Amino acid sequence: MRYASRIAISALVLATGCRSVFGFDDPLPGDPADAAGATDAPPIDAVPRCTTTGLNCSGNTVAYQCGETCWVGCSESVANTTATTRCTQWGGKLAPFVSSSDQQCFRDYIQQNDDAWTGLVQVSGAGAAAAGWSWNGDGLATPFLNWASGQPDDGDMNEDDTQQCAQILDGTNKWLDVACTATFTFACSTHVDD
Repeated sequence: MRYASRIAISALVLATGCRSVFGFDDPLPGDPADAAGATDAPPIDAVPRCTTTGLNCSGNTVAYQCGETCWVGCSESVANTTATTRCTQWGGKLAPFVSSSDQQCFRDYIQQNDDAWTGLVQVSGAGAAAAGWSWNGDGLATPFLNWASGQPDDGDMNEDDTQQCAQILDGTNKWLDVACTATFTFACSTHVDD
């Protein structure tokens, strides 16, 4: 009889230890222990989401994910430098449209019935109205451009550094070069890891 008791106790200790080792002691969904957060299993849905959290905007905000890009928009009109800073603080860049699909996503889900900033800027001293444009000043060639007819023109086709930033028009999706001190709504984007 003693031998049978020892076997039963050993089996109970072994079973309890194995349940813990293999995670069988984690509570099931709906168990009271689950509500208390008493599980050592990682959350199933730990993928970051596309959100406006952290975006400094005193107007309306919107967020939308197109493919691997998260876009957020702000209806507050601000100068280009303010928009650029706010996008950087949020963790992204001011509206870089590197393809027509980027611009279409912005147009369909983000643009809030207003003209808006793009991240396209011209280097100072470019020498010609159409020269020296890059996304957020990265200096790289722009793979996609959508200028309105006659743009960029620096206001009078005489390059004198008066219109070094670009806006996207609400009605046409076309771009104009404008003074960076003008105020428009803005959008930011960043790559979202899967």
